[in-house]
Amino acid sequence: MAFDVDQARLGGVVEMPAHAIQFQPPVGWVPLPEEEVTAARSSLPPLDARVQVQPRHLFVDPEGGSLLSVSTLTFEGAPTPAEQVALYWQMLTETGQAQSLEKAAFLKDGLRVTQLHEQRDGRVRFTLLLETPANTVLRFDYVIPRERYAEELRSLESSIGSIEPIVDSTLTKTDR
Repeated sequence: MAFDVDQARLGGVVEMPAHAIQFQPPVGWVPLPEEEVTAARSSLPPLDARVQVQPRHLFVDPEGGSLLSVSTLTFEGAPTPAEQVALYWQMLTETGQAQSLEKAAFLKDGLRVTQLHEQRDGRVRFTLLLETPANTVLRFDYVIPRERYAEELRSLESSIGSIEPIVDSTLTKTDR
């Protein structure tokens, strides 16, 4: 799938070498300090005993209340990224959360992406489950107040379009 990326709508490049990908949050969305990312990690209620969600990067739009969370997903009993994504969807279905979601799948720069879209409680949420070149799964959550959705749509599309593999990654570096 091709995205219309407008560089003027994007912030700096964030590399995640352990996952061999990079992305750019929307311009003006501020990264939260490491302490707040760590606090988010410890305060997340478990989705299911079979999956561990670890926030790695959090960005907020201080003016509009939008949020981007990038998390690693670690699964018990699902060795491949495709199996992990299937298990994640199964867990959402079992808990009834899948009922309000629209699901789509596409390839982005050779990366398999499962997109979940939801509108509720005054917010629009796009969740991308990205199967990385390092055989891991990253979850990108873009949450936008419904009244700002039309205004933020181009920035959201540009940020999603900026997600791409790091071609020369050694996969030996660590990242948050």
